[in-house]
Amino acid sequence: MNLFKCKLMTSSGDIRSELIFGRSDRDVQDRFKLSDLSVVQIQPHPRNIKNPNESFTLPFLKNLLQLIENKLELVTAINIVKHLFINPEAQALVDFIEISIRDGKSLSKALADFPEFFHFLSIKIIEVAERTARLPEALKCIIDYISTSIGITKRLKHAAIYPAILFCFSMFVLIFWLLLVVPKFSDMFDEIGMELPLLTHYVVKFSSFCLNHAICVSVFLILLISLALFTFKSSRIRKKCIKALPLIGKIRREFVVMNFFYGISIMLQEKINLLDAISSIANVDADIDTGRLEEFIRNGSSVANSMRCCKIFEDYEISIIEAGERSGDLWAAFRSVADMVKLRLQQNLDKIITLIQPITIIFIGFLLILIVCSIVLPMYSSIDLGI
Repeated sequence: MNLFKCKLMTSSGDIRSELIFGRSDRDVQDRFKLSDLSVVQIQPHPRNIKNPNESFTLPFLKNLLQLIENKLELVTAINIVKHLFINPEAQALVDFIEISIRDGKSLSKALADFPEFFHFLSIKIIEVAERTARLPEALKCIIDYISTSIGITKRLKHAAIYPAILFCFSMFVLIFWLLLVVPKFSDMFDEIGMELPLLTHYVVKFSSFCLNHAICVSVFLILLISLALFTFKSSRIRKKCIKALPLIGKIRREFVVMNFFYGISIMLQEKINLLDAISSIANVDADIDTGRLEEFIRNGSSVANSMRCCKIFEDYEISIIEAGERSGDLWAAFRSVADMVKLRLQQNLDKIITLIQPITIIFIGFLLILIVCSIVLPMYSSIDLGI
């Protein structure tokens, strides 16, 4: 779905601008055929909604749920939600959803036009809820699911801000020390003819190399950073790098598994068939081999035994699902595992946040030791020798 900026002329000759979503400019023109507005100009407009789940999807669903619970009709509720947004792009998005519903589409099909704002799992749950007349309950489940994911993601980002800032500052100090401080001490050591320790010798040589080949070093660093950013944009390489880190990889696994169990539990609660639920999850996260899991279940294997073949679930998670199968309460079992994985995820996040400060202190301490051992100690040695 594309966003267009349109100049419209009213019957009185006034010109006004609006942001309008449409598949093409022809769709936008067709929208105003039966109105008293004529299209003067249509041009593509860049999107500016960042963090769509947090800035649009969650507020939209929360406001819609509140209005529906107050017994308002769906179209009326969506129209009110549209005016609650300040961002013109968000208003245009809600306006398109409202028009789609007025034209006869269901809410799930109207939301399906915006997969970047409403992922497949949410649309599938809403689609079933519309058939069972349980839309408020479904919206509550989706809101809880999205809120949990946003909360954990924000904690991870906030935990990474402090070490990132400190690392950048340390790199700035290190570069300043190598390019400005070390050369002055090197000239001083040359004047007094002092024999340099091995560490100081290598530090001085490295500083001299960086100064003499500043352009080459700068180009190399720029290429290295660009290559790292380009490589990290690849989801496959990024996931492999994250999995290789001891604690971060574990957090990634628990986040994926928590989303899997939460998604399955919500869909089972809304009376969706288990195999359909697993198929829907395949469109949300590809870390779990849902195709293999679905194949084993279709061949008559139990859910617990099928999960063992995926080799991503832990024994205690499989044991709870196995107990749920025996009791016939599979939905509750999936929800219990999701809550337990969420608790473990929170605990591991707390561990990372606790470890960040001592790790950064150790890193700064290492830089200080390097500076002291390579420059300060030789300087005091020269003073003691009376050179």
